[in-house]
Amino acid sequence: MIRKKMNLAWIANDSDRKACLQKRRDGMCKKVNELSIICDVSVVVIVYRPEDTKSIIWHIPSKVQEILARFNDMLEMEQTKKMINQKTYMQGRVSKLDD
Repeated sequence: MIRKKMNLAWIANDSDRKACLQKRRDGMCKKVNELSIICDVSVVVIVYRPEDTKSIIWHIPSKVQEILARFNDMLEMEQTKKMINQKTYMQGRVSKLDD
């Protein structure tokens, strides 16, 4: 069955927003697990929310320290090469729409 395109917008209701976050986080962790198995890559997912006292971390326990150490040893330019924040993402989307 084809799902209709979901309209992405702020969810005002706190309980609905938390439920949506939980579902999407679970789905993301499932996909990351599949990706790590299929492509044989090491993956760590860290979800941080200022409201929560602790972050949610999905990982293969024996690999976390190794992955984070390897990431921290990289040059800063290499670390941030493919990272994107909300502002950069929106600027890219606007420029794509203008074209």
